[in-house]
Amino acid sequence: MVIPEEFYLAGRRWKVIIADLNGEEMGLCDTNTCTIKLDSENEDEEMEDTFFHELIHAVKYTLGWKDNKKNHHECDSLGGIIMQFTNTKKGQLLS
Repeated sequence: MVIPEEFYLAGRRWKVIIADLNGEEMGLCDTNTCTIKLDSENEDEEMEDTFFHELIHAVKYTLGWKDNKKNHHECDSLGGIIMQFTNTKKGQLLS
């Protein structure tokens, strides 16, 4: 999977950057600037997993869904499932 440099959600452009987060976070989703930051120290699979986790934060924000520490596990679960789908899909029914 190639992590995108940018993407759109509901017409808003989101940027993805790789930065030194000083090992404090594996990734961050900044809803004010529509930026996902991924820690440069992450290994490839961690980077991908973290991207999908942060993408779920961005999607929840875009949809106006409640996103806090109590339901943070949802981002792990949904992000992991989407990553697995993306990495295991095969074939093409429509072109």
